[in-house]
Amino acid sequence: MESLYWQASTILREILKEKFTALKISSPLWEVPARRKFGDLATPVALRIASLKGEDANLIAQHIAQDLEEKMRNSID
Repeated sequence: MESLYWQASTILREILKEKFTALKISSPLWEVPARRKFGDLATPVALRIASLKGEDANLIAQHIAQDLEEKMRNSID
């Protein structure tokens, strides 16, 4: 299970790195508006984590997707 969490955090870092590179974000992270910083990450994170093996991977993907969607809703308000 611990290995699975490590894989999940690695995937999230990879997605964020790809997104930041695509957006050419150079300012410090805390200065970038939440919408531009994260966009809609829930789906790609959930899909990549769900592609890992095992039932635990699916549970982690669901929780992360829900958490990201909730954070995005809160950051827009």
